[in-house]
Amino acid sequence: MSWSKYHIQSEQHAIEAELASKSHDNNLAIRHYGLAAEAEVNALNCLSSDKTRTIGITVVSATSLYFMAQDFSQARIVAQKWLATESLPLFAIEELNHLLQDIQSSIIKQNTLNRLLPDGQLILRPSQPQPPRSNITRHHQ
Repeated sequence: MSWSKYHIQSEQHAIEAELASKSHDNNLAIRHYGLAAEAEVNALNCLSSDKTRTIGITVVSATSLYFMAQDFSQARIVAQKWLATESLPLFAIEELNHLLQDIQSSIIKQNTLNRLLPDGQLILRPSQPQPPRSNITRHHQ
């Protein structure tokens, strides 16, 4: 498939995630955000290295979607992998660094809650995914 087909697939899953979130089906929302992120990663693999702006937008999108899917590990992996390359424009580097801060804060919050709550007394349900603080809107190539 091409970048645009994977990107459209990602957008469709993101729309489904938003609809699920609005109907308070957080598990379904998280699932669709994860599928949207995977589609964006697949889209990245279709891009040539000279498409730096599109790479930057897509990397930020994939990282944000993994964050919203509460897959903090995968979000961090994607961000760090691309930050280690020389393929990103400055805006993407800045956005990914902000996202990494948000990811770290979410991990700390999650770990703190898990330590504070006695085992078996409370079943934690996934919270409603919140969008990371990104200034980038999704664009088509």
